[in-house]
Amino acid sequence: MVNSFGRRYLKTIIRYRFLPIGSNFLFAALFNLSLIDRD
Repeated sequence: MVNSFGRRYLKTIIRYRFLPIGSNFLFAALFNLSLIDRD
């Protein structure tokens, strides 16, 4: 469960990392969702 989510999260980070700074909002949202899902 953690591994599958971790892989998806890493892939998402790699994708948005190459996108413009404007996508940081999405990154922050994904980070918040990760904390919620973690709980």
